[in-house]
Amino acid sequence: MEDSLRKRVADHECLDLFYEDIFGSHVPLEARLEIFQRLLRFLGFSSDSSYWDKPTVEGLFKPSMKLNNLSTLQRIPNFAEIQQRFQK
Repeated sequence: MEDSLRKRVADHECLDLFYEDIFGSHVPLEARLEIFQRLLRFLGFSSDSSYWDKPTVEGLFKPSMKLNNLSTLQRIPNFAEIQQRFQK
């Protein structure tokens, strides 16, 4: 699917970014910050723009700052079945 989408926009610059690239538990904070800066540059913002307040951005990437918890996820229809199917 990704290849098909990329072919449709072949004349435009693309940036591949996956959730795990930033929020994966194996990714160190400095790597997350670099990816965020790369995303800002791709979107046309400079690294020293108002979107780059390092303490605030670091706070977004800390695992302790998660916005979702189990009670949030349990509001998803069929969450229990999905969880059971993929927990192995």
